[in-house]
Order: sequence, then structure tokens, then C-alpha cells
Amino acid sequence: MITDFLGKIAGADKAGAIALACEEQKRFMDDKIDSLLPLGSRVAITRTSGTSKFVLADVAGTVENRSAKGTVIADRLDDGSFCLTTFSIRDA
Repeated sequence: MITDFLGKIAGADKAGAIALACEEQKRFMDDKIDSLLPLGSRVAITRTSGTSKFVLADVAGTVENRSAKGTVIADRLDDGSFCLTTFSIRDA
């Protein structure tokens, strides 16, 4: 799911990226994507960790022609699927 989210960002599919967010987070994602991970950013997972309830992915790549790194967090839903909870990206 996190790889799918990053792919949608790279492919400029903002609606698709927002659709992967947890329901209570969707209203914040539009502005968060614009400010932290603009469409066209090329970021990939470098390491993952977590528990049965969530996944934390370290990411690195290029955001607006600058090296960047950060984290993306996804929570497990009752049906076993995942949704994007939040992400944080900064200059590397």
C-alpha cells in the first residue's frame, strides 16, 4: 500500500494517493501532499518495520530536484487491509 501511494505521487495521481489515506486523514492529505511530497516526487522505501497493527516505512528519493528522506506510516484496518495514516518528508 505504501509503494502504491508513492507510485501515485510519482505518477501525479493526487486523487489516487488521497484515496489510500485512512478515512479520518483524507481531509488533510491534499495540503500535506502539496507541501511535503509534491506530485512528481520520486521517493522509494528504504526500510520497513512495524507490528501487526501498523507499518512504518523509511523512504528516500528526490523531491523538487532535492534529495529527501522521511517516513510513511500505514495502519491495519479491521478487514486486514492498510490505509495511509501520515507521512513526513524532509531534505536529506
